[in-house]
Amino acid sequence: MNFSDLKSHLNPEQRQAVEQIYGPILVLAGPGTGKTQMLTVRIAEILAQTDANPKNILCLTFTDSGAVAMRNRLQQWIGAAAYQVPISTFHSFCQRVMDDYQAIFLPKVQNRTLADDLAKAQAYQSVIRSQKWEFFDSVYDEWFARRDFLGALGNLKLENVTPPRLRELIPEEQDRLEADPENFYKRKYRDFAAGDWKPQARAKIDQKIAKMYELAALWEAYEKKLGDNGYYDFDDQINWVVTELKTNENLRRDLQEQYQWILVDEYQDTNASQNEIIWQLTEGVDEPNLFAVGDDDQSIYRFQGASVANIETFRSKFPTRTEINLIRNYRSHQDILTTAYNSVSRNQNRADPERNLIASLPRFLDSIPDAPTTIFRATFGSRYSEINWMVQHIKKLMDQNIPPHEIAILVRKNREIGELARELPKFGIPVSAQ
Repeated sequence: MNFSDLKSHLNPEQRQAVEQIYGPILVLAGPGTGKTQMLTVRIAEILAQTDANPKNILCLTFTDSGAVAMRNRLQQWIGAAAYQVPISTFHSFCQRVMDDYQAIFLPKVQNRTLADDLAKAQAYQSVIRSQKWEFFDSVYDEWFARRDFLGALGNLKLENVTPPRLRELIPEEQDRLEADPENFYKRKYRDFAAGDWKPQARAKIDQKIAKMYELAALWEAYEKKLGDNGYYDFDDQINWVVTELKTNENLRRDLQEQYQWILVDEYQDTNASQNEIIWQLTEGVDEPNLFAVGDDDQSIYRFQGASVANIETFRSKFPTRTEINLIRNYRSHQDILTTAYNSVSRNQNRADPERNLIASLPRFLDSIPDAPTTIFRATFGSRYSEINWMVQHIKKLMDQNIPPHEIAILVRKNREIGELARELPKFGIPVSAQ
């Protein structure tokens, strides 16, 4: 299929997203709506409609596999020029910036390598032993807080927080905690009058605030030790680039001149540090050519700092944006989509509360005799009742000549796989546990 034929297969919403070349554009795209195809066709369209060089188009994806898939598809349509288009993850992009501007970043990484788990553990142990820490040390186990400490550091870095910034945020957190009405007696109690502090609440807040200040101090000591040992942390790459973009106007303008079109995939999964890269690349640019694709209904990396609030932030930063809804699904049947969106519709912070997906595939249940007309929910009083229902339901499908390998059971926890692998064969149901 050539490029012209490919465009003819786009639906109207996809075509608008592809052919509107200039200005900020936010695309709300549900699963299976052809996001990858749309993004790659848009890149080809920019090259076809403008005199842009492939190197002027920056496409940021969330995973390496996503970047590879996009480049392979683009190569089919525009040939070798696809390899000149920067398509990468945020980390890879920041590494490229650091490589291209070594005079700026070399002092940060000179004679240093990326820290592995052992290097981090050694730096942590050294710092813990260097002095007495009230909250992150124990006479019984010097390692007891290591996991929590490194996890906290990772989360803070994803939110573009540094030790000095953490210290700035602590008073705000203290004010928030102290404003909680649950900290005060609502009526007279023993020697306390209504409105008095609960002693345990006061002590708990004081302890939490002290621990946050100690976290900032331990963080600084740990980072220094890591550097002294010749290492740096993976997440430091993004924050170093963010800091330079904020303070180095020449660097920011150079990158803005180079990357005149910016495309961001899975925008709902970007964290604060990654978002700051986007904002700095568009800072001071009137109506930047920024194209963000996201789904407010699926922010799967919240544990990494991602948030559907990204959608609202984009809207507030670019009030004149074009907003496009992709609602045609090419992956699932309507039964699945309807059931999923009946659940999603209960979410209170959807960017488009009325949005549903429309399937382009026929209902798969139409081909199964006596099949239910829709996906349904069943509630059981015990785990044994649930397994018994599954046995009966699966056997009924097998009696209708549905091959066992076309019947799938999805579970929440790995331990449930072993349980079902033991129980179902007892009733003549073959199982392939994965």
